[in-house]
Amino acid sequence: MKYEITCGFCGGNFESSKSNAQYCSDNCRVKHHQSKKKQEEVADQELSTQKEEHGIQQHRLEQQRAGLIRHNTILAKKSKKAQEKKHYCSEAIREIKLWIEYTELERNELEEKQKRLRENLTLKRKEETQLKAQADKKGTGLDRLAIIVEIKKIGKEILPIEDEIEELYLDISDQKRKLIRLKTDLDKWKHRLDTQEKNLVKYRDSCQTNLREIDAITN
Repeated sequence: MKYEITCGFCGGNFESSKSNAQYCSDNCRVKHHQSKKKQEEVADQELSTQKEEHGIQQHRLEQQRAGLIRHNTILAKKSKKAQEKKHYCSEAIREIKLWIEYTELERNELEEKQKRLRENLTLKRKEETQLKAQADKKGTGLDRLAIIVEIKKIGKEILPIEDEIEELYLDISDQKRKLIRLKTDLDKWKHRLDTQEKNLVKYRDSCQTNLREIDAITN
């Protein structure tokens, strides 16, 4: 009995006495096995290439992950340093504000003292003017001499008051200059504090981004 079969390699029809025949000739059988072997070799080569590429990619990811971890360590140190600098700046600002308050209070006290001395000086000079007018009216005699002695006494009292007023004026000027310097320093420290706060936010944001990238690589 003959069976009509389609060749498993060339696709042509042929007759065979065997129902399980697959090829029309030995040539087709050999070529089919060679083709199958070649396909297996190509598949093995592709699999090997894929494994190699996967290994390279995995190695790169590990390197990237290690780099991100190192970078995060650096960012953590920078963040800690920025936090310390922020605290230091805040303390400096607090101290400068206290010094400004103290200096302004001291200056106000000096100005108040200067005001009282000027009022006292005005009274002394008024008293001196009145005594001089009385001395002019008296003309001569013991009364005039007594008034002149009193005028000299007031004159001796006026000089120290004038000197003290001048000294207070210099002290107040020093306090004003000191306030200007303190306020300038305060602005500098506020700027430093602002810089450190911005750095702190930047480092923390970068750190969080890196952690997300590390998780993505790990998972």
